[in-house]
Amino acid sequence: MNRQIFLHALLACLVAGATLSAQEVRASLSGIVSDPSGAPIPGAQVTVTNIAKNTKIVTETNDSGLYNTPLLEPAAYNITFEKDGFRRVVRDNVVLQSLDKARLDVQLQVGAVADAITVSSTISQLQTETASRDTALNNQLISNLPTQGRNPFQIAWAAPGVFKAGGWRYLRSFDIGGTSGFSVNGGRSGENEVLLDGVSNVRNSRTVIHVPTMESVQEFKVLTNTYDAQYGRTGGGIVTMVTKSGTNDIHGNLFEYFQNDKLNANQTELNGAGTKRPPNNINSYGFFLSGPIFIPKVFDGRNKLFWTLSHESMRQRSADPAVATVPADAWRGGDFSTLRNAQSALVSIYDPLTTQPDGTRTAFPGNVIPASRLSPVAVAAMKFYPAAINAGV
Repeated sequence: MNRQIFLHALLACLVAGATLSAQEVRASLSGIVSDPSGAPIPGAQVTVTNIAKNTKIVTETNDSGLYNTPLLEPAAYNITFEKDGFRRVVRDNVVLQSLDKARLDVQLQVGAVADAITVSSTISQLQTETASRDTALNNQLISNLPTQGRNPFQIAWAAPGVFKAGGWRYLRSFDIGGTSGFSVNGGRSGENEVLLDGVSNVRNSRTVIHVPTMESVQEFKVLTNTYDAQYGRTGGGIVTMVTKSGTNDIHGNLFEYFQNDKLNANQTELNGAGTKRPPNNINSYGFFLSGPIFIPKVFDGRNKLFWTLSHESMRQRSADPAVATVPADAWRGGDFSTLRNAQSALVSIYDPLTTQPDGTRTAFPGNVIPASRLSPVAVAAMKFYPAAINAGV
């Protein structure tokens, strides 16, 4: 019975998973393989190898010499072209970013397959296979640029056509309010689509749901216009973010970003008022780990199965300046001789015990309530109010 329940639950998960939809964020590589005369070579084998993971995708050219390798995650690749009767060609360290539709045409020279020609030049940055216009930001840029609060979306705002439309507050790694306020090419700030590994990362109100840690982001792109048909649900721009995946090597790092008021100069307006620097202590710390799934003598996931783990915490103690109205010192003792309205007219304080049948009352002499008439409870409560710093306007 328990086995049947498990199978039914598994089937339900598979059916539910089949209804999920997402946009493709991986890259593709295509091109034509030809001989020295420019004639296409059908049946040429094309092997695309992920350098860090040693995973391979193998395909062949069709009758027109055309090949296509879709679904390539952002990474560096070695690409091998070979066909009997021709020298093997290797293009090494070809870097593909998310959403790339790169083209790589190769001409094979007559000779033995054992003879290899290795080419190290980069592929063209001009992508003729797509009309989308975007700005790519890789992990090196994400890691090196300083950000207040370590929020990766702050880097996206630096892309051409992007304008920060909301406030700059609440930009910590776990805040979503300040993260959602940006405009792309004049569009409304509430009309942008944000994709995390191809899955929509916004609510119906176009508020970002999740802000990944800086360490876990591999790269992201900001698409400003002329999108592919796979995109929709947006009247603004599209931010597509790809997180890191593990490799055959175990990688890890620990980090802490330390901010303290002792390291900062005081603000000009505070210096002018003779106010000391407010406390400002922020510690952001965490770690990132990745590698292959490997259990000695049980399972070896190298070249096929990988894991990542990222964690970030923050401790913050800083001032949050605000202006509040508190009773003047004289008012706390019942002296309201300085209480005036916006027209600078005295606001009289009337003695409730002098109320007449017609509703008239007599004001306290000098607008001062005698100490004997003050409530002990009210006098005690006044001690919890902070003292006024500046006079009211």
